[in-house]
Amino acid sequence: MTCDHSDRRMAGFDSTENIRAEGKLDVSHDRLPGGARFVRFRPVGFLSKDAVLETLRLLSERSELGAKMPTLWDFRGFDFNPYDLAVCRRQLLSLAHMPQRKGALRAFVVDSELGYGCIRMAQEVLSGHGIEDMGNLHVTYSCEDALQWIAEKLLAQE
Repeated sequence: MTCDHSDRRMAGFDSTENIRAEGKLDVSHDRLPGGARFVRFRPVGFLSKDAVLETLRLLSERSELGAKMPTLWDFRGFDFNPYDLAVCRRQLLSLAHMPQRKGALRAFVVDSELGYGCIRMAQEVLSGHGIEDMGNLHVTYSCEDALQWIAEKLLAQE
């Protein structure tokens, strides 16, 4: 399993068109060793909730991918410092507007304690508000672990 993000940029997902100047969301896709597809998001800069929702909407509309496509969020190198609790909560609760994504597996890769803590809080908010089940969310410091988790969860669903 590869964690190289430079591989398969997705046509139609030029996030610089869809996201304000303060940030962008690079989107690519890949396959797990068993052939299952997943989408990789790599946020760069400050992301607004509108930017994230627009990208998820585009993902859901792509028939070859679909709303339930497993997702790897690669937050390595991401600066969590500009996000206060109110901004994070507002962005997370906005995901309630994407009910078609409920049940999609989401793995988050971080490289800092701040990132790990922010994503764990995100898991609690999403679960606590019934937006997503805790078992569909995984946070780790290792991209390989994230991909293995997605693969194992997909096998368990078969």
